[in-house]
Amino acid sequence: MDVILKLGEHNFDFGESSIWIQFALTVLGAFLGFGTALFFYYKRLKREKKREKSNQLSKNKNRISYHTLLIENLVKNTEQQINLLEQFKLEQEKDMLEFIAPKQVATNDFQRLILINKDIFDSFNYFNNKENNWVEELKKLHTNIDFIEGTFKEINRITSNHLESCRSNATEIKQKIELIPDRLTSYAFYIQKELGEKRLQSDLYVFVNAQISKYGELVENKSTLDDFNNEYIEPMLNLIMQHYKEDPFLEEIIFLAKSARVKMNDIRTDVKSTIETFIEIHKKLESAVKKINEQNAKLIGYYNSCS
Repeated sequence: MDVILKLGEHNFDFGESSIWIQFALTVLGAFLGFGTALFFYYKRLKREKKREKSNQLSKNKNRISYHTLLIENLVKNTEQQINLLEQFKLEQEKDMLEFIAPKQVATNDFQRLILINKDIFDSFNYFNNKENNWVEELKKLHTNIDFIEGTFKEINRITSNHLESCRSNATEIKQKIELIPDRLTSYAFYIQKELGEKRLQSDLYVFVNAQISKYGELVENKSTLDDFNNEYIEPMLNLIMQHYKEDPFLEEIIFLAKSARVKMNDIRTDVKSTIETFIEIHKKLESAVKKINEQNAKLIGYYNSCS
């Protein structure tokens, strides 16, 4: 048997497998590219979350610091108002007929605290946990702040109303006092007409003329109502009641003087009542300040233990 060997070129067909290789490489490249992109995306996301967390931490710390600053300033202003009420009491007691308006502290701390009310709750909530009693302490703190704000408004209301009342009474007193020398002047002319030169020998004329002069002296010295009462009304009434109470003309003088004295007593009563009211307010403000300091200290303690 003859064996015939044919030598020549042999062609190998890699066409279909080459496509698959290229496809695999493309998929692999795409996967590696996607994976790389995903890696950097998550890395950037992690970095952004870290930065966001840092910003949130910083924001809440700043809020609490600002809140603490406002509370401290509020306490300082309230203590100043307490001192002003004490000064008012001391000054007012020197003259119960000359009403002195207590000085009042102007502050915007209440409005500033209202503006961050919700934010400050969120900030304390960010740091604190349910194990401590921070929510209750914050509520108590703001309740006492509201009380102080209301008390500041009450001081202003009491001052305005009482000033108006005292000024009204003071105006009536001055009107009555001013009528006295007018009426006495008319009486002096009458006595002069009746007695002529002999008037100087009349005790009544000398008395009437002395009261007219005394009034002019007090007006010139810009005397207070208390001076008018002590140096004019009371001495004049005493002399009239001792020596001239039967004189019909002086009945009107007695009426005017006593009416002025009644109005003076009304002012004294009002002023005394106002002093007593401000003493109570003074005590309540001191108590509120003490509570605020305690509650704020607890909140800061909770914050420091959790931050």
